[in-house]
Amino acid sequence: VLVVSHLMRFQRELDLRTEESRTDPLTKALNYRYLEDWLNFEFPKLAAENTPCSFVFIDLDGLKRINDTFGHEAGDSVLVDVTKALSATTRPQDVIIRYGGDEFVIICPGTDIETAEAIGKSLIAVCSTPVYYKDSSFNIGLSVGIASYPEDSTVGRDLIRLADWAMYHRKKCGGNIVCKASDL
Repeated sequence: VLVVSHLMRFQRELDLRTEESRTDPLTKALNYRYLEDWLNFEFPKLAAENTPCSFVFIDLDGLKRINDTFGHEAGDSVLVDVTKALSATTRPQDVIIRYGGDEFVIICPGTDIETAEAIGKSLIAVCSTPVYYKDSSFNIGLSVGIASYPEDSTVGRDLIRLADWAMYHRKKCGGNIVCKASDL
């Protein structure tokens, strides 16, 4: 009985540490490590079943200005608020990942390019409302790039790269708009 109790406690601790290693401590979104695991284990299952999947790559427009003007605490607050807005806007099956800095990836399993584009537009609309920190309000925008399986690529990492490229293209043009990889 004692051994079983120790094993159960060990398993709970292991599960907790695994979850912590795959979660961004600031935003509580999943992180890059989770994305790597998903690409290695879940994406091949979708591909084997020929299930469509879209990747939405997001970069916040204006976060550097907020950090430079009001400090990183304000920027962190904006990141947390944006993550909450992304969570409230996406569907239950969508997976939100803080890719790094002010970049996010949303995995949309079972989603074609048109649906992903609609999700991207909804995210822009939700995040165009002012964000508040202490006595200040900020306007931010989102640059959004989308790539879909199998139309744009059959390789998960290539889809992330293509969505990032599409996002970057839109950011150079002023941001706050959605761009599909197939448009470039």
